[in-house]
Amino acid sequence: MRFSEIRGILLEARKFWDVYLVGGVVRDWVIRGYSDFRVKDCDFAIKEDLEGFVRFLEGKGFKVSKFSKFGTAELSFRGLNLDVALMRREFYDFPGALPKVEFVRDISIDVLRRDFTVNALYFDGERVIDLVGGLLDISRGVIRPIASFSDDPTRIFRGTRYKNLLDFRYSDEFFGFL
Repeated sequence: MRFSEIRGILLEARKFWDVYLVGGVVRDWVIRGYSDFRVKDCDFAIKEDLEGFVRFLEGKGFKVSKFSKFGTAELSFRGLNLDVALMRREFYDFPGALPKVEFVRDISIDVLRRDFTVNALYFDGERVIDLVGGLLDISRGVIRPIASFSDDPTRIFRGTRYKNLLDFRYSDEFFGFL
């Protein structure tokens, strides 16, 4: 599915839900100079009514593969893997534990659970919302963490992957998040 098609779905959905595209798909769109491209994976963040939004997506042809207790749903359609998540705050009892979640309706809280600034861009169909300097980090070619690696150790692997995939460099504070 192309980014322009996903944007069309988003614009239609925003008539009924406070929902945003978020993460790597927005990052990649910015890096590509806001031009259309084929998307394989994308994420939506929604403030409420996950089930209603999922039903809307099913009406567009998406098939649900999984719902999770963390307020997420995984769907697929025409080669696109799509994740939808209720906005949330995460708490970890100890490093590497599964998070406890508190659902929120505030992007400024949800953004703090994201892994890196370049993946913490929200798109409402008209504008990119950047609360943590992700656009600047993209322009500088920097991978800068937002959340602790000890809470979710897989973040360090994703950071390495993004650095190599995007040909970026680690921020000065990257290893301070260990």
